[in-house]
Amino acid sequence: MKFESKKVSAIKKRKKNTLKKIFFSLFFVVLIFGILFAIYNLAKFVPLFANSTPEKSKDKKVESKVISYNDSYEVRFHKVIKDGKNIIAIGTVMKDPSLKYQLLVVSFDENGNVKWKTEFGKEGDEWGYDILKSNNGYIALGVVSSKSLNVNGRYDALVLNISNSGDVISYKVYGGPDWDRAYKLLKVKDGYVFAGDNFMKGGDILENFGEHDYWIAKIDSKGTLLWSKSFGGIRWDRAYSTDYDAETDTIIVVGSSNSFTDGTRYEGYVLAYDSNGTLKWKTFLSNLGTIWPTSASIANSKIYVGGYAYENGSEKSFIAMLNSSGKVEYIKTFADKTRINAIKVKKTEKQDIVYFAGYKDNGTKQPWYGQFIFSSEMTEPVLVEYSIDSEYGMLFDILIEDGYVITSGSTMEKGKAIGLIKAVPEKGL
Repeated sequence: MKFESKKVSAIKKRKKNTLKKIFFSLFFVVLIFGILFAIYNLAKFVPLFANSTPEKSKDKKVESKVISYNDSYEVRFHKVIKDGKNIIAIGTVMKDPSLKYQLLVVSFDENGNVKWKTEFGKEGDEWGYDILKSNNGYIALGVVSSKSLNVNGRYDALVLNISNSGDVISYKVYGGPDWDRAYKLLKVKDGYVFAGDNFMKGGDILENFGEHDYWIAKIDSKGTLLWSKSFGGIRWDRAYSTDYDAETDTIIVVGSSNSFTDGTRYEGYVLAYDSNGTLKWKTFLSNLGTIWPTSASIANSKIYVGGYAYENGSEKSFIAMLNSSGKVEYIKTFADKTRINAIKVKKTEKQDIVYFAGYKDNGTKQPWYGQFIFSSEMTEPVLVEYSIDSEYGMLFDILIEDGYVITSGSTMEKGKAIGLIKAVPEKGL
């Protein structure tokens, strides 16, 4: 009987141990599934907060493309345009630290190979800022200082005609007796408009109201100056960007001014001209601190302005939207330690999608780009942002074309500035 009792007890004990093993096995299976489920869900959300973009997008048919141009000591690309399958970049090159800056235009094929390049300059510093396609090739805009190029003062604006193969056809300088610069070029009705700043009346500068003033000028296809306008006051007023609405024949010019404050605080001003040079309206942008508009973009008769502001001791980026009459509908600041240099807009029925490029200061300045998404139903914008790892760098322009968001600027490796062009699939942002 004792043997039978021990046998029954042993059987019960084995059953109990078996149940424990089954329980713990099920527990670990459930735990593993739970961990995997959590990782899966976390992975879905991580890309929303990523600081860098992968070289391949989720659409496997389209990949990011990067062009690094580093054949000199220092290269910066300030603007790119598409011409068929080719990318045309304009910027500035310094061959050696002992030499001066030269205006640079480079044509790349679809694989990033150099088809041709043009360097333009003499004994002084020359910079390239904007470029457009023309009937005979390209029209480039820059700033020059070389006296042998017929510069009138310290600096003059330069308009350069370049052939489809990169040969310089002709050039002309515009300016007065002192400091005159131009950064943006537009094709408008019956000609071209460029915008920048001037310092003193004389020559092509027909008016000046103090120190630096906004400078807006129109030329015809032969380079003849048709009109020249200034805006400003007794202090520093500078125009940085333009855009054109062909439907309403409206030229938008944006920039900064401290002439109408106590002099320590800058405001943003948005001006609207027609193609005859008549001022249609002006609007100022302001917050509690200082604000610098650096870029303008028109979409569906709405005017978008991007730039940077000092707010509560911190530098932030901002996006503003105005209606076609210049009324400010919103202005939003975001992203500490950032600066927007360029914007492009895609407006839908439900929301505004503003693509931006500039830099973010993570201890050193890093090239930075992304999307600002906003609608009337939202209180705060959605921000999608990406940084490009670099010793130092920034982006100067952004272009949306053929399904790509194309940014241009510079990075730095081992103390050497390298021209950068990065094309990211629009769907990948």
